[in-house]
Amino acid sequence: MKRIQSSIVDSGDHQLRYTSSTDDRRLYARPEGGRMAVSRGSTLSEVLISMLVMSIGVVSLATLFPISVLRAIQASHLTNAANLRLNAEASMSVQSEILNGGHVRDVSYPASPSTFTYNPGDFAVPEENLRSQNPRIIFRTQSGGTPAGVPPSWDFRRGQTTTDGGVTWTAISVERYVVDPIGFHEVQFPGITAPPSTTGSPTVLAWEGAGDFFGHTPTQALANVRRFVGGEFSDINDIDDTNAARVVATLPDSFIDQIETTQVSNLTATSVQLNNLPNAIDQETPIGSVAVPLSRVLLYDITGRSSHIRPLATVGTGTSPVLTWNANYGSLPTGFILGKAVVETRDLRYTWMLSVRRSGYGPTSVDCVVFFRRAYHPQEELVYPAMFEERMDVGSDGQPGRIGVDDDLLNGVDDLGEIGWPGSDDVARNWVVIQYSSTTDKPLFKRGGYVCDARNLRWYRILDISAEGVAGATSAVAQVWPPGAPYLDLSTYSVGPPVVPAVDAVGPPPAKTGFDRAVLLRLENRILEDSFASNPSVAPSAGAPYDLGMALFMKGIVDVYPMR
Repeated sequence: MKRIQSSIVDSGDHQLRYTSSTDDRRLYARPEGGRMAVSRGSTLSEVLISMLVMSIGVVSLATLFPISVLRAIQASHLTNAANLRLNAEASMSVQSEILNGGHVRDVSYPASPSTFTYNPGDFAVPEENLRSQNPRIIFRTQSGGTPAGVPPSWDFRRGQTTTDGGVTWTAISVERYVVDPIGFHEVQFPGITAPPSTTGSPTVLAWEGAGDFFGHTPTQALANVRRFVGGEFSDINDIDDTNAARVVATLPDSFIDQIETTQVSNLTATSVQLNNLPNAIDQETPIGSVAVPLSRVLLYDITGRSSHIRPLATVGTGTSPVLTWNANYGSLPTGFILGKAVVETRDLRYTWMLSVRRSGYGPTSVDCVVFFRRAYHPQEELVYPAMFEERMDVGSDGQPGRIGVDDDLLNGVDDLGEIGWPGSDDVARNWVVIQYSSTTDKPLFKRGGYVCDARNLRWYRILDISAEGVAGATSAVAQVWPPGAPYLDLSTYSVGPPVVPAVDAVGPPPAKTGFDRAVLLRLENRILEDSFASNPSVAPSAGAPYDLGMALFMKGIVDVYPMR
């Protein structure tokens, strides 16, 4: 039998009878003479709605967390890039000759020129007093040999030659060039170590070193934009001193452990000896691979609670090398007992390159390009046919000038000469069409990335990738070219005599031979300069893919900073 207990409680206006059952422990509250009230549970709809709300929160968290991590990484990149940009600016302030162009493969005219031999492709930079009067001209060796012994009378007229003894130079302009200390040393064509017999052939450019030029095709360097190491008098002008260039052009923000050992001895104020390195468990790098002056040694005391850093001056060889550093860094504390030594080398994560533009004898414009883990290889600097045009395009009405109005009172209504007429909806061009081949690597374009006008050394941020075209009945260029957009038609141009000028024509322009792909890139800003001359010395053709302009894409660009 169930044992039932009942009680009556007076709650004022009503009496409540509480009945408890000892078998199921459930409690009921029932007004006297009324219906019994039972506590209700959650309905299925309430449960599902609760799960929905919770899932929204979980999904939002799962989505926003990786986004926040990516934004934090991007912020770190931008912060370090800004710091490196300031370092580059400080370097220019201390060594203004970094922007002078400097030399390419050898010194300025040597003090004892009769003992120095110039090879084809070498460059000479005249004395300071002459160079200051002609800052855009340097001299390329055409016929190699040994000079007569004294500086010649340099002919600074562009394209003219200067002969001294057995050497002949040609004056060339360096109005556009890059200052790239690390790239000058490390961007090289593999396997080309000797010059060919034909001077001036494309292979000569490759033999001279891809490091001398900025911008390459898949098979050769283009003699368009020169790459300099950083000024003839700067501390990075030694062609063999790659490490000095790395010190100048990198951000010292991180290091990589190279060697770690507790087998140390012979500690002095300026040196320490590492012993039995092949048996050290933590050794990751042969001692001969430690780069100086990019490396440092961390000296830990026997307790491991304190350490002292010394930048390395020399690194010995063998299994028990001696590491030395400069005495100017100070002596170790009295009573310091060495317990462990760690050799670290600077990690080349952030590096800079300067794009320099000089127009006539006006001011110099400089952009600082900062990279994160840049790859140094000619394939990372490939150029592609492109037409950068500083011009106006038709607006949304699709007609030049004011629609239906003969703005210039010439050639009828809405002719090409009316583009950009005041009061019209025409806009400055902020797009460029890039051509490439399906048989080679696709250009490294992406939203938010950069494209470089490799002829004028102007960098543009890519706002959007509007259209891509492929080979078909209609050329790839025609597929992406905006309707009604004009271009400068050089196909009828002739150098004469008489000279036949180039004229504007409604696009699309003809595609270049061997390039069956095209892409239209929208840029953040308008195009500032034409990438080709309206009256070139040689009429362009479909078989000359780079005569109208070149676009260059590089991986790892963090940002481009205008510096002056």
